[in-house]
Amino acid sequence: MDFAEFFGHPKKIAALITDVDGTICEPDQPITKELAHALTYLQSTGLTFAFISGRQWENLHGRISTHLSSPHYLLANTGAHCQYVDGKTTEQYQRSFTIKQTKEILSALESLIAEEHIQPHQERDALIKKYSSQITLCGVGCRAPRYIKAAFDTHKETRTRWVIFLQEKLNSSYTFNIGGDSSLDICLMDKGEGILTFCQFNNIEPSQVIFFGDKLYPSGNDYAATKVVDCLAVKNPIDTLKKIQQLFSYA
Repeated sequence: MDFAEFFGHPKKIAALITDVDGTICEPDQPITKELAHALTYLQSTGLTFAFISGRQWENLHGRISTHLSSPHYLLANTGAHCQYVDGKTTEQYQRSFTIKQTKEILSALESLIAEEHIQPHQERDALIKKYSSQITLCGVGCRAPRYIKAAFDTHKETRTRWVIFLQEKLNSSYTFNIGGDSSLDICLMDKGEGILTFCQFNNIEPSQVIFFGDKLYPSGNDYAATKVVDCLAVKNPIDTLKKIQQLFSYA
């Protein structure tokens, strides 16, 4: 396979890094058997692969690692938290907000909730989920039914307005991701920074990395990856499998 056909230049591939939701898995669903089999084959050829997402590593482990027999990396919290999985799970590194950063983000979110009169669908449900390197605002509450979340902000207009409000309140170094059907993530790093951090830690040249993502357009949460590595756009997990088969002549 001439990789220049895909990238416009000759390329040696050492690592494959993929987005998760919409790329490797359908939202809240596990990796397909077909993709798991393909990735296991690629790993056996010496290729390193990793999965990067705004999700927590426990979520990724349950949906990917428990269905995958080959060694791989989970880049949770948009790459700020790296776990190596090879039968057992080993933490490689974890970047975290400072106490000051956490306080100012929570303060800005409380101002937004008051300004927009944001309320959970279910009484006493939490609107904010706090993690070491990501803080998430759940627009209708963390435990709202899936159909409520899906109908909340279908065109992302509400959350786009929220991002503008928060950008005026917060340091511009934070990354804002409109994720899922109803959530908004404030992250320590974007996917480009997450990929570079992973590459630096594991002595991988970014020029030898391919990234697969379903939101590589300028407003998408995979767009930052286009600034640091070669990328292939996919439509869904079925298309991802097709691209893997084409790129690596795998069937």
